[in-house]
Amino acid sequence: MTNKKISPVGLGTYRMSVKSKSHEKVLQEALKSNCTLIDTSSNYTNGDSELLIGKVLENSPYKPEVITKAGYIQGLALEDKSKYQNDELVDIQENLKHSIHPDFLAHQLEQSLGRLRCDKIDVFLLHNPEYYFEKNEDTDVYYRRIKNAFEFLEEMVKKGKIKSYGISSNTFVQNLDSAKRTDLTRVCDAANEVSSKNSFRVIQFPLNLFEKGALNQNYGKTNLIEKAKDYGLLTIANRPFNAFTSSGFFRLAEYEYEIDEKKAHAKFEECINILTKKVKENNLTIELLSLPIIKQFIDTWDELPTPDACQQVYFQHFFPLVAQIWGKNGLTPKESTPFYQLYEFSEKFSRRSMDQKAKILRRKLEEKNELPIRPELSLTQLCIEQYFDWGVDHVLVGMKNIPYIHQLKGYFNEQK
Repeated sequence: MTNKKISPVGLGTYRMSVKSKSHEKVLQEALKSNCTLIDTSSNYTNGDSELLIGKVLENSPYKPEVITKAGYIQGLALEDKSKYQNDELVDIQENLKHSIHPDFLAHQLEQSLGRLRCDKIDVFLLHNPEYYFEKNEDTDVYYRRIKNAFEFLEEMVKKGKIKSYGISSNTFVQNLDSAKRTDLTRVCDAANEVSSKNSFRVIQFPLNLFEKGALNQNYGKTNLIEKAKDYGLLTIANRPFNAFTSSGFFRLAEYEYEIDEKKAHAKFEECINILTKKVKENNLTIELLSLPIIKQFIDTWDELPTPDACQQVYFQHFFPLVAQIWGKNGLTPKESTPFYQLYEFSEKFSRRSMDQKAKILRRKLEEKNELPIRPELSLTQLCIEQYFDWGVDHVLVGMKNIPYIHQLKGYFNEQK
């Protein structure tokens, strides 16, 4: 990364898209609030995340540090086989492949430069190279592939297409006995073999209150964060509030919400009645309430655990069924309104559920002195304070609404 001051909290754009006006406004507000670190990837929303950043930054007075990544082959990247068909391709499944071969990285770099509307990328990361271990086991080959990628990236630094590079890996934080572990020492050795004056500068990895592998002493008496500092690397934490625990997914954030439960359940009844009536009008030979998808929907629509779960249930299952019942002419905007209103109620219920769980967790952690009692701070803010206490340089937060930007504004202005 460059010598300019970078805000401690950066904006992660995993699910942001150029197709969303609200996402555009959020990015603009983050920049106005002095957020100077933006993280994206060539595969985020099929390239639309990079397109959004390029669109906003092209005529913006703000010039944040932009990180992008490459490695995943999915969506649009799957369409041009000539760019990724090589002897180092990792074939995960039909719609997901992975590569850090120089030929593929070159293609992705040019794609990213075009979408970001720039001549040079600040930080270019290999995106989860450990996918290699899904189909292979030879660690020597793994680090040889990383070294080959670094050789290409050093050339791109010399040509002025990138300023620095690094690795984003979920397995940096794994223990010594893990077969899929990415060892920082071997990565740095590979970089130094390429050049004693290399531009390997950044590592990115998951860190949150539950997933604390980065704090384990996997390098003698040193943890990952401390070892990175020994090598002069910047550390960036991702997934700071999305924890995957032995009990499942947990969201480390409190939410504001207002739910009129009476209106919500009335809207649910309205939608079911509309569907039942439409089935009869179209003479469909189905028993609506007997369909497994409807039976499951009835049981869970107000108990879905997260907004992501709501999005999956509605957009992958419920809305397609509604469209199928309506037939080839589809729904008018007026006809679709009740169903989208129901979706909004489901999201509110999920936020209430996450908020209740987060408040219980916060009380438990405060009682065990694992979090300070600071009622003036949100759980999100408390978590960020903890991560900085652990020594990480930057924390990436996926902020998709303006109130969230305002809540964390102090971490943009407070330069490190």
